[in-house]
This record gives sequence, structure tokens and C-alpha cells, in this order.
Amino acid sequence: YSAGCIGLLKAAKAFDESRGVKFSTYAVPVILGEIKRLFRDGGTIKVSRSLKELSLKAVRLREKIIKERNIHMARLEGKVAIITGSNSGVGAETAKLFAKEGAKVVISARRIPQLEEVAEKIRANGGEVLVVPTDVSKVEDCENLVAKTVETFGKVDVLVNNAGVLEAGLKPIDCYKDEDLDYVLGINTKGTLYCTRAVLKDMIKNNSGSIINLDSV
Repeated sequence: YSAGCIGLLKAAKAFDESRGVKFSTYAVPVILGEIKRLFRDGGTIKVSRSLKELSLKAVRLREKIIKERNIHMARLEGKVAIITGSNSGVGAETAKLFAKEGAKVVISARRIPQLEEVAEKIRANGGEVLVVPTDVSKVEDCENLVAKTVETFGKVDVLVNNAGVLEAGLKPIDCYKDEDLDYVLGINTKGTLYCTRAVLKDMIKNNSGSIINLDSV
């Protein structure tokens, strides 16, 4: 059993690399889970010393898993999602994932060049994206973000309040200036409230919507 699992995983890795892509770590638990299920259900996978035979079995199993996974993709098909602070890090990856799942994503942040880079990657993978430069500490920017979204896509289904800063928050309290406090609260607290308030108007009208607030500890 162990030899068979190792052979299958090696073959799956080779199968991915033959396609010019990096081996996906999710394949490990997925493939092992499938093998265990087959053994439990009386499947007929037999450990073979032939790496070629294992490779062929892995390729067939891998194709089956990929096909099944694709059936469950596009979980956000038809949804419109705003992600703040989406020019890098968690925000950028969230936007990419939402787009991959079928959502029309609206990405926002202050740094426009980085936003455009994220947008290019989303479009390259077939996603639909709108770039709206936004400083969430400014109420008018937050209202404009929602207005542009509704103007372009007709609605807002999801808001991800991801924008946040920490650098000033790391200062010792005796070195903390009033402007530092205003800066952190303006983005982390007021920005979240401004975006939520702006998007609620549309969500209440449509009697539908999800708001996700992210934080760091």
C-alpha cells in the first residue's frame, strides 16, 4: 500500500511537470484520500513494482480527480465581489481565487501599478475584473468604489474588508503620535465602516449580500 501511494504521488508529480506546471500540494491529500476510499470500498488498485504501470494508473486517477474538481468550480458564478487592499498579499490572492471561482471582482487599493499587475493576472486566467483606486480612509472614495461597481456590474454580492495597515501600530506607546493613531484608525477602523456602510445600501435593496472582515493578530 505504502509503495503504491509513493509511486502514485511520484507519477502524479511527473504528470504535472510534463504539463509545465508546478506540482500542486493539494494533490497529496486528494490522491491519498482517493486511494484509501478505493481500498475501503473494495477497489482493485494493486501495488506493482512496475513504475510504468503505477504512472499510468496515476495519470488516469489524476485526470479523474481534476475532472471531478472542475465540476465543483465556479462556486461564485454570477457574483460580484469587492476586495479592498487587493494590490498584494491576502487581498490579491483572494481576488484571484474569487475570479477563478467565477466571480466578477472589483479590486481596490491606493497603489495603482500593483493593482494593475493583479488585474492582468486575473484577466490572463480568464477572469473579469474592475480596478478602482481607493483610499478607504476617505469616505468619498469608498462611496465611489461601490458606485463604480454597481455602474459596471449592476450589483454587489460580496464585500471583503481586507485593507489594513500595521506599521505605525508597532511603535512603543510613548513614541505614538496623534497622526499615527489617525492613520491606523482611518484605514483599519473607519475604512471598514465606510465601505460597509456604502455597500449596505445596495445589499439591503437586493435583500442579499455577504460582508467579510479580515484582521491580523
